[in-house]
Order: sequence, then structure tokens, then C-alpha cells
Amino acid sequence: MLVLDSTMAPKSALATEPQPLVMIDQMQPQQRDNAKAGLSDTERKELLRVSKENSRVTGAAGSLFNAAKRDAEQGKLDEALSKYSELAQSSPNFAGAYSNRGNVYVALKKYEEAVADYTRALELAPLASDSYVVLVNRGSVYAELNDFKRASADFSAALELRPDESLVYVNRATLLARQQKWTSALNDYQRAVEKKPNDVEPFWLDYAMVLYQINKPGEALGVVKRVAAKYGTVDDVNAALSVMYYDKNDLPDAEGAWGAVARPRLFTSKAFLEGRHWTPRMLETLARFQKLTP
Repeated sequence: MLVLDSTMAPKSALATEPQPLVMIDQMQPQQRDNAKAGLSDTERKELLRVSKENSRVTGAAGSLFNAAKRDAEQGKLDEALSKYSELAQSSPNFAGAYSNRGNVYVALKKYEEAVADYTRALELAPLASDSYVVLVNRGSVYAELNDFKRASADFSAALELRPDESLVYVNRATLLARQQKWTSALNDYQRAVEKKPNDVEPFWLDYAMVLYQINKPGEALGVVKRVAAKYGTVDDVNAALSVMYYDKNDLPDAEGAWGAVARPRLFTSKAFLEGRHWTPRMLETLARFQKLTP
């Protein structure tokens, strides 16, 4: 599961005296939900101010935050968890303590704790510059817990904050594909590709498989060829090429691509392939092709 790093970081103290904080739980319900439409200018301005205040930490707390981030980056998860917990106690209104501790909980596979921390971070700073990242991370955890409804809501809320962020579309597309909502998944993958049409990324392989699933094999093969031009040593790419060449009765190219797969035995495991986002139609064609290969 992909978890994005929070950009909440220590900031220098403001030159002017900050206004008294207005805690989120003191606001009206519609103010707490940053994804809802209809906020007045005054309400949005206040949420922005509170989010900014709760995204800043200075002095010793800032040093502790940086130390915790270093521990996390170095894989010292227990140390990072301890420091983030200390920070949450000493600076309970600092959203970054919770969002980053949530990332550590994900790495430790403590998903319920991660959800609680991401939720607290969003309560404290619903309109922070990286709130969409926290929403994506919480949505990814919900997806891991098979809570597709909440995952979808978080990805959609993230898109309201960052409608041009391709990675959010990719996450939602992956979720939709898991539910076999192929047309909706395709729409989101296409939106993600349209954001950077010349920048081939690994998710393009998932995009191609959805194209293949909805019976667009020619388009799918074209996408996989572009992926192979950049990631030609990746087993998944060559295996997918094999399937799509075989589907168009191009057995020599299918066998050639299959010969480039370093670990072909992995591709006999349905669980492995489903974990790699192989769609049902891809699995069916692969099974037919494998009967012809040694």
C-alpha cells in the first residue's frame, strides 16, 4: 500500500502575535467537513487560518518533529513512533504529529490506529496544503480494510482539494478496479494519464489491463508497449506483453516477451497476480497462453 509523506513541517514563528485558536470541535458541523460545498467565505477563511496554525510547530517541538521524521526515513519505526507520540502530547494541536504517526502505524500494519491519527490530523487542519495527502493515505487504509465506501469518499474529497493531482485519480481508479467497476476505473485512469500524457508511469500498466478488460485490446497493447519502452526489464510488463501479443495471434512476439520474464513461476499464482492488479480477462488469457509454454 502506497503511503505518501506528509509535507507538514516546522515553520518559523510568525512575526505578529497569532490569533487565538478556534478548535474544530467548537465549529458547526458544516465547517468541520472541508469536502462539503457551500462554505461561506468567512467560514473558509477561518478554516484556512486554523489549518495554518495547526500545521506549524517551532522550537524544541520542531526539533523533535524533525528527529521523528529522520527515524521514520531510516526505518527506525519504534523510535519514530515514540517521538511522534511525545510530540502529540506536548503539542496536541499540531496536525503533523498525527498525520506522520499515522504513516508509521501503516508501516507497522496497525491500520485502525492509522485511521484514528489521520482523522485527528484532518480535524485539526482540514484545509492545510497537504490535507489531500492525508485524505489519500486514510483512503488507502480504508481500502486495505475493505471499507470501499469510506475509501471512495476520501479519494473524492482529496480531488475536491486537488482536482489536478493525478495520483489521487490513480488511487481511486485502483479502488474502482478492485470492485470491478471497470468503466469508472478507466475514466479515472484516463484522467490521470491526461494530466501528464508524455510521462509514462508504472500505473499505466494497470490502465492497460483495464482497457483490455473492457475489450479494447489494441489500445491496451499500445499502452503496454509504451510502458515497456521505459520499464522493459520488469516482469509484470513483459508478462502483460506476452498476453496481449498472444491475444492478437502473434505467438513469436508473445514467446519473446515471455522469455524476458525472469520469474515466470510467480505468474502461475492467482493470488500473486490479483495482488498485482491483473484483471479477470488478463488472467484468463494468461492461463491459455501458459498451456502453450514450457
